[in-house]
Amino acid sequence: MATKTGLFAAVVLTWAASVLAAAPDTQYADQDAFIAGYASAVLEHDFHLEPTRLTVKDRVIQVETQNLGAAEKANIYKSLRSIAGVQDVEFVEEPVPAPAPHEANRPTPAPDGAGVQTSLSPHPWTFLAPTNTFDPLLADPRWPQFSAAYVRYTGRPQANGGGQTDRDAGNVSFGESLALLQWSPEPKATMEVGVQAALFADFDLDRSRVDLINADYFVGPDLEYRRGDFSALLRIYHQSSHLGDNYLYNNPGAKHFELTYEKPDLLVSYDLFHKTVRLYGGGGYLVDVEPKSLSDRPGVVEYGMEYYAPPFNLNATAVTPVAAIDIQNRQENNWSADFSVRAGLQFQDPSTFGRRLDLLLEYYNGHSPNGQFYLQNIQSLGVGLHFFL
Repeated sequence: MATKTGLFAAVVLTWAASVLAAAPDTQYADQDAFIAGYASAVLEHDFHLEPTRLTVKDRVIQVETQNLGAAEKANIYKSLRSIAGVQDVEFVEEPVPAPAPHEANRPTPAPDGAGVQTSLSPHPWTFLAPTNTFDPLLADPRWPQFSAAYVRYTGRPQANGGGQTDRDAGNVSFGESLALLQWSPEPKATMEVGVQAALFADFDLDRSRVDLINADYFVGPDLEYRRGDFSALLRIYHQSSHLGDNYLYNNPGAKHFELTYEKPDLLVSYDLFHKTVRLYGGGGYLVDVEPKSLSDRPGVVEYGMEYYAPPFNLNATAVTPVAAIDIQNRQENNWSADFSVRAGLQFQDPSTFGRRLDLLLEYYNGHSPNGQFYLQNIQSLGVGLHFFL
């Protein structure tokens, strides 16, 4: 069954990627300003340059900087050239004075009609950085984020004690990965200390009162690292799960038990083809587990792939077609594979670099990610909105 499910998920992902890649590139009036904001964010976040001025005119980016090596130029050229609408990237080696604090990182009209320019002011460290060093996993059903999804469970019993074979559900989450402190231990590398926290809730939409069925609470510190296309995440988090009161009242046969654990976790990720494809993998194990029957089956393995098609522009918003698959194998379920497949559109305004909204179709097949139902096999199809700060 797992092999057939994996084949089906791969086919869905491949089909979605091929369709989404065909999204048309549209023009918009303020393209130079859009490119300037997006390119400035890339230079500051990914390359941590010395004080730099960037100018865009007629979709051609001109970067003025000092002491930039050939390898750095090549990497910067590839990153900036991949931005939707960019025609070319040029480098000018001239001394540029550091901008005043109130002028840094703001696209402004360049003198003499030279287009749009932005001055960058680097910092040795950043407190409460607006972006994360390790990018979110698009298809992980338990990644901390703000989200709301309509889901249809089909084909198998979905309720502990209730015996439903089909039901409509609302899956919501409230949470985020917060960057507390970021710094650069070396050029082109970023370290981050942060915290992840979230609440994941499953609601029964078939009842007029929309009963809460299960709630999972998730919190823990993390350490993140990025150098070029490679990134890593080391974290340890606590999770506890609880059934809703109305659900227990309406399902007298339901069994509520304490499910809680801590999980050390390591994930590594690598971007390919100028961040068009992302591969990741890793795993962890459960400690301090209740019920104790899980303590001798603590292993978890996670791996997956993400695809980002070339973005197109909608007014001042970059729209990127995306598709992703996440696979998890848990020792508690005899290492059977749980598949999560998602595909849709990602919306991002470069002036709020790092903040985005994803509209995704979602398919899941495997053991339930809802804590109290981890032994149950489920299958679901839905659509969701996912917001990342």
